Amino acid sequence: MSNPVLVGVNDLFFSAKITGPANLLVVPMKCFPSCDRVLAAAREASPPLIILDLESVGGDSVSLIRAVKSDEGLKGARVVAFGRHTNAETLQAANDAGADQVMPRSDFVQVLPDLLRACADGARTALRARTAP
Repeated sequence: MSNPVLVGVNDLFFSAKITGPANLLVVPMKCFPSCDRVLAAAREASPPLIILDLESVGGDSVSLIRAVKSDEGLKGARVVAFGRHTNAETLQAANDAGADQVMPRSDFVQVLPDLLRACADGARTALRARTAP
């Protein structure tokens, strides 16, 4: 996979929980502490997946979701957002902004390996299609 998964998270402990499975599955990933840096990297890298910690990433994560979803160059990027289950208002706002998947943090930890496997499988499929005779 040439295009990395981008992660917006400012919590070093939790970012390790995200990068650990990515490293095991050999999925390239880049973490950024702010919404501005995530958006700039997304426009440069055209990622297959953007993961956002709604409470930890610096800036307005809901506006970032809207910006990604309205950017023609980023139409292929899936946005997965997560946050504290006690912050239902923020989770709903992320859903309303167009995130492809929004969930509590505890659910995110459970589905992360599957999200990363899907990225890795998609990259392998794209590679086979490019190299097929």
